[in-house]
Amino acid sequence: MANSCLHFVMSLGSSFFDYSRGPGVLTMSAMQSSYLPATTESIAMAQEAKDASESILILYRVLEDPSSSSDAVRTKEVAITNLTNYLTKENRAEELRNLLTQLRPFFALIPKAKTAKIVRGIIDAVSKIPGTSDLQISLCKEMVEWTRAEKRTFLRQRVEARLAALLLESQEYTEALTLLSGLIKEVRRLDDKLLLVDIDLLESKLHFSLRNLPKAKASLTAARTAANAIYVPPAQQGTIDLQSGILHAEEKDYKTAYSYFFEAFEGFNALDDPKAIFCLKYMLLCKIMVNQADDVAGVISSKAGLKYVGPDVDAMKAVADAYSKRSLKYFETALGDYKAQLEEDPIVHRHLSSLYDTLLEQNLCRLIEAYSRVEIAHVAEMIELPIENVEKKLSQMILDKKFAGTLDQGAGCLIIFEDAKTEAIFPATLETISNVGKVVESLYMSAQAKGTGGGGADVAQKIVKQVEYQFSDINLVANEFLLKIMNKDSEGYVPLSVISSWKKIKSLGATNQMLVKALRTSTKLIVSDDGKKVRRRQPFTEKHKEELQSRMIIAENLPEDSSRNSLEKVFSVVGSVKNIKICHPQEPSSARASKSDTLVSNKMHALVEYETSQQAEKAVEKLNDERNWRKGLRVRTVLRRSPKSVMRLKRPDFDHYAGSDDESPHSQVSSDSPTSEAIHSPEAHPEDHQSGAKKGWARGRGKLHIVAPHSPQSAPAGAVGHFDTSSPRQASQKCPLSPRQVSQKCPFSPRQPPQGPRMPDGTRGFTMGRGKPAASSVAARTVAAPPPAPVLV
Repeated sequence: MANSCLHFVMSLGSSFFDYSRGPGVLTMSAMQSSYLPATTESIAMAQEAKDASESILILYRVLEDPSSSSDAVRTKEVAITNLTNYLTKENRAEELRNLLTQLRPFFALIPKAKTAKIVRGIIDAVSKIPGTSDLQISLCKEMVEWTRAEKRTFLRQRVEARLAALLLESQEYTEALTLLSGLIKEVRRLDDKLLLVDIDLLESKLHFSLRNLPKAKASLTAARTAANAIYVPPAQQGTIDLQSGILHAEEKDYKTAYSYFFEAFEGFNALDDPKAIFCLKYMLLCKIMVNQADDVAGVISSKAGLKYVGPDVDAMKAVADAYSKRSLKYFETALGDYKAQLEEDPIVHRHLSSLYDTLLEQNLCRLIEAYSRVEIAHVAEMIELPIENVEKKLSQMILDKKFAGTLDQGAGCLIIFEDAKTEAIFPATLETISNVGKVVESLYMSAQAKGTGGGGADVAQKIVKQVEYQFSDINLVANEFLLKIMNKDSEGYVPLSVISSWKKIKSLGATNQMLVKALRTSTKLIVSDDGKKVRRRQPFTEKHKEELQSRMIIAENLPEDSSRNSLEKVFSVVGSVKNIKICHPQEPSSARASKSDTLVSNKMHALVEYETSQQAEKAVEKLNDERNWRKGLRVRTVLRRSPKSVMRLKRPDFDHYAGSDDESPHSQVSSDSPTSEAIHSPEAHPEDHQSGAKKGWARGRGKLHIVAPHSPQSAPAGAVGHFDTSSPRQASQKCPLSPRQVSQKCPFSPRQPPQGPRMPDGTRGFTMGRGKPAASSVAARTVAAPPPAPVLV
């Protein structure tokens, strides 16, 4: 054959081939200098060649035909297929790899679908050559780079799937998992169901190899879901059933696993697929594991079983015989005789290891059942195993309560106890006590139902509803007391004693046990393990609070008969209303009145939560009744009422919180000036004297009055200054100046509500949401004083 090949080569020209690279390998210069026309005659000449080497050389020359006509392209496709087959038979894996590189210019002339078919065919041909795993991985990586450069997405995805399968076989699990994680997302976006089934199956096998059974089952479920939407080829369906059987066998559900292996075996058997022998072997394994070793012979002697008689089937038959005889010696003999079929298969080896432990335990139980005291050495001699192994296994069986006994290591003996007889009265007594407890609990719930006018289930439902409302977002925004308790705990827990002290919980007659039992059914709350604390399932952070407040508005001047439904109709005009809370006014002396309540409003108002902050701003813009500014609907956002947050954000519309108008140098008026008396006269502030009620409303705002001696030319004797200080020490810290410098350099302004815009009638309108005209802001009054210190009044 070598001589004939040499004569054929010499007839083509000595410069056509590069002999240094082996027989049949063409040089690029030779390929460019001579070619055969891409016709059917050339293909026939290759088929009629004396040997495969001559056929390979002719087909190489056909592929070098520069013609790009449709007939020539079709002929070249046939030549590529034949050349691939010849190279595979000759085990020339490296030439197949080079062929893919040489065909890249030709791929630009044919459709992408045909390119994908040729590339996958050549990769499959390389996989048929034994010992080429590393070559296949490097070939796939090269093709992935080429497909990325050529932007052939569909071909790249299939080559990457093949690369992941090769990495799985090479046990490079980390690289395979990284490749599959990105590939799955990409294929799901493209909705390629058939490829998605293959990828999900690969991921399931990968997670199973990593001993991550939950993720393996999840990936298999995803593969089944994708397969249900399309037609799946029988071979692929058999692969799905085979993987399902493997996972069920891993969970010790051998009966279900046997059914899956049987389905996979029938599918592969109809296709004459080599995987059928593995399915049959796993079927026999399941029969042995469920203690049905006698059925193994029947499965092997069936029509389908006789087709696959060989070493694999003989190995499982030997294991079944050893298990039936409960003989460890025969079992070890089978493992030694069929090592390649039993130990090199990871699935069979894993289950046979557990089977060996089971068989060992059965043998030990059979040997010691006739004794009450026996030497461990005697047991080891009978079972033909080392004393250390037997002693270790016996101690493990005692701990697992396989039998009752103890080891006397000093005497080297095993003492077996008789099974303790259980008096029949004890279980009956326990059952009676349990039934009495159920009756007492039922009576208690019935009594609670009569007291509250509803059933026990209704009481529990009311408890859950009330507590969930107290922990809801819209309530925590205004409930400063509960939020303060939650912030004290690092996890946001609230003691159960606080919850049981609420009036509505007390009215339900709920005990701590009832609270814990009812709140454990809630989907929004979590009860601590000791049953003493409750918290939200979703933490309520400051960021969450600010985001919620940005979506909330405060509505005032509501009708007295306002209801949730009526308000929802009004406010849903501008957007989707998520929640509404109607807040009724509280008495100032009420225990429930809090600082946060008065900050929001002391009149009837509603907190409305929208889906987005844009909807809340739109509600403020659209729903305010500007024409009826005194009695019309007033709407504002919650965040605008928080001076600290506004100052933190440096909002210009709240600049007056940073300091009073009196702090401006231009507003300072000398106490010696005659205008000082006019400033402090009652006529200068007509709003303060409209009525006695309004005058009294602004009283008592200052905490400290400072009066200084004055001269006859100074302000009136009754002039007083209101300062926001709590002690003379703090006053001196805020204004460390001499008494004469107080009136010049340290003007104080009182802490007072924000000044709203003036309305048409001259009043301040709605200030702080109270619906009352604002009292005039009285500036800090300072009087020039001689050297004596101020006197506290």
